Amino acid sequence: MARHLTIRYRYERSRPAAERASTLLPENLAELSPELRAELRAALISLDGDRIAGTIERIQAQDAPLAAALARMADGYAYSAILRSIDTAESQAGSDARR
Repeated sequence: MARHLTIRYRYERSRPAAERASTLLPENLAELSPELRAELRAALISLDGDRIAGTIERIQAQDAPLAAALARMADGYAYSAILRSIDTAESQAGSDARR
């Protein structure tokens, strides 16, 4: 069909393995300090893009892959998904502390 219409199809390239591997996992968020998780939560709730980016930059110094995943999600305005991951991380951290 492409030959008859003299068009070319553009195929989406698969994402690099490094990008696929750096997904947001609550376990990674659980490794952050409670203060930094609280700061990220407050920034997300405020919907202040600069504040969110600043907090992610602070996370970058501790965990670059986690910061990359957060930045990707924040760029897509997936704030609710990040907040759910923080909630899961905090519940996991709480259950680990009780053991």
